[in-house]
Amino acid sequence: MDTRHHNLHSVPDPGVSEEETRRGHHTPGIGSHSDWPDELALAALKQAAASFEAIAVGQPELQARVVEGVHALCTAIIACEEAGVERNEILAHLATARAIHHDSPFAARVTDWPRGYPGDFETVEYLCDAVNRAEPGTVAHAIEGYALASPIAQQHRNKVAFQAGKITETWRRKDGHPRILTIGCGGCRDLRSLSDEVRQSEIEFVLCDLDENALDFALHNLGPLAERSTYLNAMIPRVLRRLLPYGPFDLAIAGGLFDYLPDRWIILSIRELTTKLLAPGGSIIFTNINTGNPYRVWLEYLANWSLIERDEAQIRQLCIAAGIEDKNVEITKDDTGLALLVQVNGA
Repeated sequence: MDTRHHNLHSVPDPGVSEEETRRGHHTPGIGSHSDWPDELALAALKQAAASFEAIAVGQPELQARVVEGVHALCTAIIACEEAGVERNEILAHLATARAIHHDSPFAARVTDWPRGYPGDFETVEYLCDAVNRAEPGTVAHAIEGYALASPIAQQHRNKVAFQAGKITETWRRKDGHPRILTIGCGGCRDLRSLSDEVRQSEIEFVLCDLDENALDFALHNLGPLAERSTYLNAMIPRVLRRLLPYGPFDLAIAGGLFDYLPDRWIILSIRELTTKLLAPGGSIIFTNINTGNPYRVWLEYLANWSLIERDEAQIRQLCIAAGIEDKNVEITKDDTGLALLVQVNGA
């Protein structure tokens, strides 16, 4: 039990008579503890949760009601965080709202992580397909529709397109004969979206992932690229030393992997890739969720997906720490503004 809040309520209010306290008929005012920021924030959270739980199938404009309810919950959660309410206490008031979310197959997936880690290849497939698998007409269907149509889902699709575009650029630059490394490749949705001309060329890939099932999925879905790919079941940072015999690479892709890694591993990865594994004129590309992500509280409290946010200045500092001159770092944003798209150019 959080004794801090228990003790606040156990202290008599000096401005209220014993009879008023017993009957609960007094009005909060000077001397009342119900105007403390954390208590006010928790009261707002309870109200938002109750309103969300009251949303019922058959109500008019169900989708709009669900979206409004999610926004109200997220606003109340932020207020609780800012008032110093601990995460576990916030979650305790969200148990029913989380259970309602869990009826959505997508929300259940990003809460339970059936493959044992967040952002697995099957989740990326789900996001890219953007097919609502919940029962139509239900609250779960409205929640799933909201999630899959949201900018935080769209930025995943935008990142896949960014990576496919950079692969194609490298293929053109190397006259159809590039050697490309992708770390944390998952199911290789980016490779699978390449044009037939690229897929049927002499392009070669080295694909690395911690999940053997992701590599197996890629192997059976890459078509003509499968036989021109090498598969390594390993992950940063220890995979870097194993990659030396397979290089050098004209392009190294780390996708959204850095959303989950500490700064020191990112610095090490960029340094090792640029100094030991890139071919002359080669590049590294990766993405990072931008700071100020408005969907953070939905992901962290109503699902179970935590990302390490970084802004452009932080990314540049990591690259500088890895020995990269700032002029060799190119950073843009995807169309949602939620993802930073980074290219680090080698010598």
